[in-house]
Amino acid sequence: MTDFAAAFQAGQVAAKNAEIAKKQIADVISAVAASLKKATDGKLTIFEAESSSIFEMPGLLANRFSGKTDPAPVKERAICAKNPLAADKSSIRIARWTVPHEGFPCVLAYAGQEVRCHDQAALKDAFADLLRNAWVGDQLGGLLAREAPSE
Repeated sequence: MTDFAAAFQAGQVAAKNAEIAKKQIADVISAVAASLKKATDGKLTIFEAESSSIFEMPGLLANRFSGKTDPAPVKERAICAKNPLAADKSSIRIARWTVPHEGFPCVLAYAGQEVRCHDQAALKDAFADLLRNAWVGDQLGGLLAREAPSE
């Protein structure tokens, strides 16, 4: 016989574990942002955002057959960076970011790599590798080179 009460209790434990995992993820992103802000005298910050810079293939095909020429944008989560002290405060996407409802495993994808993180320690390592990547370094260097607003 199926034990629905036990299943309910397991679901409550899973929900609590997901809440803990999401807090751990937020803590890592906050730590990375604070570290970059300090290392660059406030010229660089990273954050989570929604991005619509890719296109969904089914939408693209549907538009093609309906006579529309514009592809259908898809919203996805991203890790973005910006220079809040520059005249140009626009942000750039440095990684695609997937976090399931359970929190872990989350996925950080950038520069042809996709890193699956099963816990907070793996996520810290993944962000360190992201920041060490040459392509990401070029992108962040471009943000640092942006001119300050004229006074």
